[in-house]
Amino acid sequence: MTPLYIGISLLSNKEKDSLHKEGRRILGLLAQEPGAYEPIDHLITREPGGKPYFIDRRGDFNISHAGRMVAVTYTQERSTLRGLPLRTGCDIEYLYPRGNLEAIASRFFSSEEQAYITEGTRELERLTRFYQLWVLKECFLKTLGLGVNRIKHTPSFIHGNTLEKELTYQEFGSTCNSECTLTLYLYELGNLPEEPYILALAQERNPGRTFLSEGTAPHVYWFSQESLPLRNRVEIRAQVRGIDG
Repeated sequence: MTPLYIGISLLSNKEKDSLHKEGRRILGLLAQEPGAYEPIDHLITREPGGKPYFIDRRGDFNISHAGRMVAVTYTQERSTLRGLPLRTGCDIEYLYPRGNLEAIASRFFSSEEQAYITEGTRELERLTRFYQLWVLKECFLKTLGLGVNRIKHTPSFIHGNTLEKELTYQEFGSTCNSECTLTLYLYELGNLPEEPYILALAQERNPGRTFLSEGTAPHVYWFSQESLPLRNRVEIRAQVRGIDG
């Protein structure tokens, strides 16, 4: 059983070029043998939907950054149905205050998700709930190789004012072919309220694979001297049913 790796780094600045380079550095360290590091940009191309992948299909990965933090997911586990690496995705967001949360939520989120946000008793709680949903939705799309323009068509992650642990999603032309299962993990990072982040990561699962509680938790590695605490881990199972046409 090959694990899902998540590499995280906290930089001293928020420059996009520095964040991009750090993401590629982390990916190179995760994807290559110890001591065999080399630049990897020439090994990467993109799917029609924009998801990057290794030309030689050595594994699947995804990169996200926000604020001064970079996150990279990587796995070498292969699909027993397709023979290709199982798909993975991630999204990280910095919880900066926004004055238009309700407007964004009304445009992209379900009515239950909107209620989940507005029923937060404090501003920080409402902000956290908004970003929980946003990173789950964007991570979900990135794993499937779909653009963020599809975010309003993602499944509702809320049921009965709590995060849904089991959900089903139908998508035309799904990259998982006829059907697949994704496991999503949700983390909060940082020291509230000084520097809070929300991180979601996902991996496609082979038939019969188990949940996090049964030994399949992602392996988390920090690639910077500075680190932040991770907490409030939540696991969600999503059944994706692709429809050709």
